Amino acid sequence: MYFRDGFALESPAIVVPWLISETDLAALLSDERLKRVTGGYHTFETTVWDGLGLTIGFHFTPRVGGELREFEVFRTDPYVLSDQASFAELQSRLEARLGNPSESSGVDSRYPSAMWFEDSYAVTHLLQNRFGDEEILRVKTSRAV
Repeated sequence: MYFRDGFALESPAIVVPWLISETDLAALLSDERLKRVTGGYHTFETTVWDGLGLTIGFHFTPRVGGELREFEVFRTDPYVLSDQASFAELQSRLEARLGNPSESSGVDSRYPSAMWFEDSYAVTHLLQNRFGDEEILRVKTSRAV
């Protein structure tokens, strides 16, 4: 239940909890790395999972006055690895923390996907072609308000 309480960051060494407000997120991550993209969406460059540099997107629902309900994970520099190599690396780090996925498909194809379902959250990791190939990694809470 790795994401049960939120998303654990290594730099700074904190857990960003589910259902936090935008104001509380800004106070928790009082750092120039927290960027407001738009109302209800912020990004933060950090390290996770044994020193891996990633950007975490924080999605709030509703967009105004909402609570943190989704983490989006993407590479700070998406061109360092091929899409396939990036997927394989992130997948191995996810499996080390979450175990085998609840569902997976296309493991040997160009567009693999994996999903984990727990009581309070779901993780989706996939490659897709949408305006070109892209890797998606999202963690959403299913906790009641």
